[in-house]
Amino acid sequence: MRGETTPEEDTEGIRVGFLACADGGLFAPFLFFTSSQKDDQSSNRLLEGTYKKPWQKLFKFRGIGVRVGVRKMLESLWSFINQYFIQPMYTRSGYNAYNTFVYAFLFGFGVIYSYRYIIRPLKIKVDERLFWAVTPMIIFGATVRALVDGGVLPENPWILTPGIFFTAFLLIVPALVIDARMKTYPKITVAWGLVLALWANYMLVTHARNWEPYELTLLHTFVSWVPVFVIYRYRPFDRLYLYPVLAHLYDMGSTVVAIHFYGYREVHWLENILVGHFGAYFYYPWITFILVVVYYGLRWLVPDEEERYFWYLAIYILGLGPAIRDPAQLVMQIGG
Repeated sequence: MRGETTPEEDTEGIRVGFLACADGGLFAPFLFFTSSQKDDQSSNRLLEGTYKKPWQKLFKFRGIGVRVGVRKMLESLWSFINQYFIQPMYTRSGYNAYNTFVYAFLFGFGVIYSYRYIIRPLKIKVDERLFWAVTPMIIFGATVRALVDGGVLPENPWILTPGIFFTAFLLIVPALVIDARMKTYPKITVAWGLVLALWANYMLVTHARNWEPYELTLLHTFVSWVPVFVIYRYRPFDRLYLYPVLAHLYDMGSTVVAIHFYGYREVHWLENILVGHFGAYFYYPWITFILVVVYYGLRWLVPDEEERYFWYLAIYILGLGPAIRDPAQLVMQIGG
C-alpha cells in the first residue's frame, strides 16, 4: 500500500517500521525505532551491567531492525521482479512499462558493447555478409520460441522471451570467433546457424496443423514490400537499412494477420492501446513512423558509420525474430 506503515515489535520491545512506497513495485524501506511499554524494563537492564556501555545495546537493536528491513525489502524486490519480469514470460501476459524500459536499456548496452568488444576486435566488417551470417541463427531462435508456444518444447527461461535472445547470442558468438581466427568468416557461422535452423524448422513442419496463417502473412508482407522497393529506387536511406525495414514489414504482416484474422492480442503495452483504438492495420503507419524516426535518430546520434550499421543489424534482428515466430506459432495453434 502506498505510504502505509506496518510496525512490528521484536522480543526486546523495539518497534521496527517498514514504509513501503509501492507503486507497481517501487519501494523504499525506512527503519525507525520507538519505545513501547516493554522498553521500560529493557532500559533498566541496559544500565545494570548487561552491556558495559549503553550504545552497545542500541547497536544490537539497530542490527535487528536492519535485518528485518532488509528481509522485507528483498521480499518486495522479488515480488516486483516476479510480477513484472518472470511471470509475463510464462503467462504471455505481454510487456509492461517496467520490463519494456529494462529490456530496451539492456538492448542498447548489448548493442554498444557487442560492437566494441566482439565485432570490432574480431575485425568483422558490418556489411551485408554479417546480416546474412546471423540470419540462420535468428530463424533458429524465433522458431524455437514458437515451438514453445505450440506446446512442442517445454517452457524454459532460456527459450522464452527475452531469454531466447541470450541463448542465440551465446550460440553464435563462438562461431564468429572461430570464423575470425581461422579466416573462414562467415562459413562456420552460417553453417552452424543452418544446422540449428533446419532442426527447428523440421520440428515446426512435423507439428504444423494449418498453413493458412503463413499464406496470409506472406501475402501481407509482399504487398507491403512493393512500395518500399519503389521508394528505395530514389535512395532515401542507406542500403543496409533496407534489411530492418523489410524485416519489420514482415513482422507487421504476421502481427496484423494474428490480430485481425485470428483474434490474437498485441503483447506490447503501447501498441496494444493503439490497436485497441484504431485496429490492427494501424500498425503499418505506426511502425513506418518509428522506422523513419529511428533511422534519422541513428544518423544523428551515431556518427561512426560502421557502428551505425551495427545498430541497423540490431534493429533487423528485432524485426525478423517476431516476424518468423508469429506465423510459426499460428500454424501450430490454429486448427485446419
